[in-house]
Amino acid sequence: MKRILQTAVAVVSSWRFLINFAVILLITAWVPLLSQTVTMSDDQGNVMHEAVTTSRVYQSWAVVLRQGPGMSGHLRAVALHAGMCFAIAFAVWFLALYSQRPDKPTDDGDGQEPDSP
Repeated sequence: MKRILQTAVAVVSSWRFLINFAVILLITAWVPLLSQTVTMSDDQGNVMHEAVTTSRVYQSWAVVLRQGPGMSGHLRAVALHAGMCFAIAFAVWFLALYSQRPDKPTDDGDGQEPDSP
């Protein structure tokens, strides 16, 4: 348990993780949250006009940053985006660092290889 907590703290305090997290946020900011198609047709069913409205994550970020957290719909979208990006980045970095950390220290401080049993 101590090793898990140490690895988690090492991941969150790593500047490489924070840069990676920021890059993931920027790259995924263009992902569409909502794509809605509106079609107008006449009596016979012929399509007269069709429009597609797409809402992207960066637009929700802009609304929250400009108008504050009172915009609950946008705030939920931003929180979901940041949370998912953090969870994925943290999981990848945690697994990478956890696999590199030894269970027990192999060096007793004398500079020599540990004795084999």
